[in-house]
Amino acid sequence: MNLYADILVNNNLMELLSARGRNRVVKNALIQGMKYYHEKILPVKFTLQGQSMYADVFRNKKKNNAPLLVETGEFRDRTLYHPEIRATANKASIKYLLGTPSNSEARAKAGSFYAESQKPIRAMDSKTRNIIFHSMKGKSITFEEARKKLVANRFKRSGYNNKTKDLMKKGIAVINQNDRQIIYRVLQNFVTDNWKVMGKANYKVNK
Repeated sequence: MNLYADILVNNNLMELLSARGRNRVVKNALIQGMKYYHEKILPVKFTLQGQSMYADVFRNKKKNNAPLLVETGEFRDRTLYHPEIRATANKASIKYLLGTPSNSEARAKAGSFYAESQKPIRAMDSKTRNIIFHSMKGKSITFEEARKKLVANRFKRSGYNNKTKDLMKKGIAVINQNDRQIIYRVLQNFVTDNWKVMGKANYKVNK
């Protein structure tokens, strides 16, 4: 999710500041805008009422009439946790981690394979042992190296499927016109209330 400085381009108060002072005010304003988005707008997208406001992304509801992207609430809770906001005088951004569902079938299978593969070779079930031996064919690797590689690959594939990932990314990033107007007011109010304090050492010098 990104927020760009051009949303503040028409603020006349900025003209009273030097470039350095203006950059400082804009950067902090963008951070406030991002915080507002994360705390006030994003949580709404995990509700049925909120998703109806973004019909282009959340077209279909689940059969049990629950919001999309909310099954156990794991992804929602991880996303809404305290974010890392990065900002410059041009742009602010939040990078959300999609993560891996701990209760997914793929992860459960990976966990089962891991548990079995940790046993001594003779105690390991024949299916797991054969899978590891098969992965060694044509490769100059040891049984232990093959085992570690298989475990890593299986856990790597235990995340959300591509369709769900695409919905997650779009759902996080989508904003409507009302969102834009609200964020714009948040930024403008921040600039109005703080430009003197934050830019007081950076006024333009009239020659």
